[in-house]
Amino acid sequence: MKNKHLLIIFCILFCKITLANYIKTEKIQIYSHNQIFDISSKKVIFTEKVQLKYKNFIMQASKIIFIQKKNAKNFLEGYGAPIILNQIEKNKIIMQISCLRIRFNITDKVLFLSENVNLKQENGTIISDNIIINLKNNTVQAKGNSNKQIKTILTFK
Repeated sequence: MKNKHLLIIFCILFCKITLANYIKTEKIQIYSHNQIFDISSKKVIFTEKVQLKYKNFIMQASKIIFIQKKNAKNFLEGYGAPIILNQIEKNKIIMQISCLRIRFNITDKVLFLSENVNLKQENGTIISDNIIINLKNNTVQAKGNSNKQIKTILTFK
C-alpha cells in the first residue's frame, strides 16, 4: 500500500514537471516615462514615449493600457498619433504598421488595428479602416467602413 502511494506521488510530480517544461512563459516588455498602476480595476496605464516589445514586434505609442480581468482574457490597448508597429527578423523590418488604435488580445493572440491603418510589407501595402491579424494562424483580414473601400498595392520584382 505504501509503494502504491509513493508511485502515485511520483506520477503526480513527474506530470507537473513535464507540463511545466511544455508551458511557455511569454514576456511583454513595456517602457515609458509614466506608469500608473490601478490595483482596484486591474489596469496598468503607460504614457509618454511608450515602447512595447513582444517576441519580434516593437511598438511605439503615446499610451498603452494593460487590462487584466479575473477568469477572462488579457488585453493591451494602444493609442497614438500614429502608433508604429514593426515586425523585425534578422535586424530587418519585414512588416510596418501605422494606425491610431490597437487592441491586442494577449490570450488569443489577435491584433485589432483601427483608424487609418497602413500595413506595409516587402510585397505590398494594405490601407484600410480596420485590420485584424491573428498571430496563431497567420491570417490578415482587412475591413472598410460602409462608405470606404480597402486599398491594396501589390509590388512585383
